[in-house]
Amino acid sequence: MSFSLDPGLLALWIAVGIVGGSIAYRAADALLERGAGLPGLSTRCPRCGAPLGPLVTIATLAALFRARCAGCGWWPERAQFAAELLMGALFAIVSLRGGDATARLTDALALLVLLAATLTDLRERLVPDLLTYPAILLWAALSFLPGGVAPESALVGALAGGGTMLAIYALGRALYRRDVFGFGDVKLALFVGIAVGWPRVLGALIGAAFSGGLIAVLLLFAGRGRAGTMPYGPAIALGAAIQLVGP
Repeated sequence: MSFSLDPGLLALWIAVGIVGGSIAYRAADALLERGAGLPGLSTRCPRCGAPLGPLVTIATLAALFRARCAGCGWWPERAQFAAELLMGALFAIVSLRGGDATARLTDALALLVLLAATLTDLRERLVPDLLTYPAILLWAALSFLPGGVAPESALVGALAGGGTMLAIYALGRALYRRDVFGFGDVKLALFVGIAVGWPRVLGALIGAAFSGGLIAVLLLFAGRGRAGTMPYGPAIALGAAIQLVGP
């Protein structure tokens, strides 16, 4: 694993990660609203409907410059600020990884898909088809670009990721007569398999299993582990993210 440090390039990756995190965060809102327009590109205040400038739509800039909506004083939630900083940090790690630029770019962009899926699943126990289907098709097409995950690796990864989750989903239905997690999680695992390829998908599945177990324990202690399905999307996303930012 080789690291290359160009301060200007590193700053650019961090900035793109922050902006991408802002778009992914607002895209999650739009995806759950179903018909709110083009996901993530709304520039109107959610409270009063007044137009918002970039200093307000990006939480990091709003915090730095104390910018607020001119109409009502609204500014982004702290959760959006945290999501932007997280993406900025992960993009920085990917940039320092070195290697092929195509691979680094596609891995970084996949992190934004995982962030949006995590947010929608945490909020509504839903990983929307409007997110997973376009992502699956796009990353399948990107596999034909030189330098990234090869088409055959993406195909085997998709079969391993999506197939494993589908088998667990079917087994849970057979044993418990209910969904142990949502079918959107199966499609998210299919996307992960394409994005990370074979054999990295194995590491992603193992990471998802450990993360899912930890989430289940936390929900059980919180008294929420016996009602309905748990949000398994964040576990899948965490397992995949470890692979995406790694060597």
